[in-house]
Amino acid sequence: MFRGMEPSKGVDRAQYAGIRLGIMQPYFFPYLGYFGLIANTDRWIVFDPVQYIRKGWVNRNRVLKPGGGWKYVSIPVAKHSRETLIKDMTVTDGEDHFDTLVRNLDHYRNMRAPHYQVVIDVLAKCYQPQPSDLTPFITHTLDTVCGYLGIDFNREVYSAMDLKHEPAGGPGDWSLNICKELGVRSYLNPPGGQEFFEPEKFANAGIDLLYHHQELPAYDQRSNDFEPGLSIIDVMMFNEPKAIRDMLDGCKIDKAAGTE
Repeated sequence: MFRGMEPSKGVDRAQYAGIRLGIMQPYFFPYLGYFGLIANTDRWIVFDPVQYIRKGWVNRNRVLKPGGGWKYVSIPVAKHSRETLIKDMTVTDGEDHFDTLVRNLDHYRNMRAPHYQVVIDVLAKCYQPQPSDLTPFITHTLDTVCGYLGIDFNREVYSAMDLKHEPAGGPGDWSLNICKELGVRSYLNPPGGQEFFEPEKFANAGIDLLYHHQELPAYDQRSNDFEPGLSIIDVMMFNEPKAIRDMLDGCKIDKAAGTE
């Protein structure tokens, strides 16, 4: 344990012992690979103590655009300073954000997306209660979508965990130090950002560092050209939950070089 630190309070470390952990920032209706990560972990930490990045994925994602191509849909955030952390971000007041989203998805009905109404009903649950703070809202949307898809989502929010672990010396140390504090067996990460991790540090701590490679299969979008990597909203519009779970089976998990 880091010198001078007491064990974390309010966290049942026993439930983390020997499990595979995923840690990711909260993203707005993320793409299929994000849910592939969730499906291949035992527990999940919504990681929100870092700076909110404008024009990132925290409060927006991509869907089909009428006539071809893609466009953004989002949840608007309140004015904030550049240094504001994700955990402190709030949603703009005085707007019907669900109604705005539905209007931005109306072309899916015109395209005769087979699961349009079912998906709209799922999204309605995501927006109840009315969004206020960004992290709880996105966590609720992830929970709701996972429930619809039939994926276990055993999650906690980092800012509510009161963890006491070594301070991060670099971007890759956050995950390592959280894993060490909780006593997990392995950590699963998407392949992007591998340059931030030092596999030998995980190996020395007895933690398997794993990378998740998700296939993104084409599916019928009722158009001539397939647009890959769109929000899970698009995937759900054209595929039932069982078909989406089958897509998630198309993944490969590699152990990081240097951790064997």
